[in-house]
Amino acid sequence: MLATVMRSKTRHRGVSLVELMVAMTLGLLVSSLALEHVGQQLADQSRLAEAVRLEQDLRAAADLLTKELQRANAWESPERGVWDATTNPSPINNPYISLQLTPGGRGLSFARSSHDNRQRPKAPESAENQRIDADEWQGVAWRRNELLQRLNGGNFQPLNDTALMRVTAFELRLQGNDIDAPELCAPGAAASAAAPGVSRRVLDLRLQVQSPKWPELSRELQWQVPLRTPVLRTACA
Repeated sequence: MLATVMRSKTRHRGVSLVELMVAMTLGLLVSSLALEHVGQQLADQSRLAEAVRLEQDLRAAADLLTKELQRANAWESPERGVWDATTNPSPINNPYISLQLTPGGRGLSFARSSHDNRQRPKAPESAENQRIDADEWQGVAWRRNELLQRLNGGNFQPLNDTALMRVTAFELRLQGNDIDAPELCAPGAAASAAAPGVSRRVLDLRLQVQSPKWPELSRELQWQVPLRTPVLRTACA
């Protein structure tokens, strides 16, 4: 009977304080590891979302630059640069052909006819005057983490919000390819000079951006923009 009582006491014995403390410590350790893992997962997701957004913003800026630069030196009357015995016996050079790179290739200034608007009918008072007016200067530039655009001869306006994307590098380089084009001049007009022709120009661009939230996140894009307006290599004699 004494053995039965001893077994009953052993069967109803509770958890000791030491065992309880060990269990609590292990529980806290497991919880801490789980929370750390969840936090790391959330940080990784946030970083991935930031990388995707940065890539999208970079390509959006590149698309905007491409569209703007393709219109450099646009001329409302390009047919006046080509000789025609009936309609244009005296061809002239494009008055908007000016294009200037800043030192180091960090910016570009160019002219563009503001009358070359295909979206609305042209008013008689806005007819092409064949010269560069003050509001016909355009440009792009890089200054202090900002990519800037100049419109209609005014001040430069930022294309990016530095709180979301910093521009850490921007470079432009101009190259050309000469093409013979004897049809530009009247027959025999350039016999005493070099053969008439044009230079097809291409801009090489490099744009690098950085995330302000994750400074280690950066993206770079290199691409080319063929300029639609060629340059006359030689004038007609």
